[in-house]
Amino acid sequence: MSMNRLVISIIFVCLSAGCSTNRYMVTEGTYSAWKGEQMYLRKKTILVDTKTGDTWSLAFDKDNKEYTRDGYGWERMPITDRSPIKSP
Repeated sequence: MSMNRLVISIIFVCLSAGCSTNRYMVTEGTYSAWKGEQMYLRKKTILVDTKTGDTWSLAFDKDNKEYTRDGYGWERMPITDRSPIKSP
């Protein structure tokens, strides 16, 4: 599966899920990381189960046989805090 087909598939799932259920949401996660003495931002596509709070990130690993031929797949993200987010 090419990257274009993967992106189109994700968009299709988002639109389909949006029409039928509010349970799953695809969003972009931005986080910072350090490399040496420089800080940089990374963006990842995140899939959220709004009912359970489970999250997955779109990952790339060409050698992982469980992923697509192009090396993309969903990787479960650990949940470290289930407390609700409070608005300021």
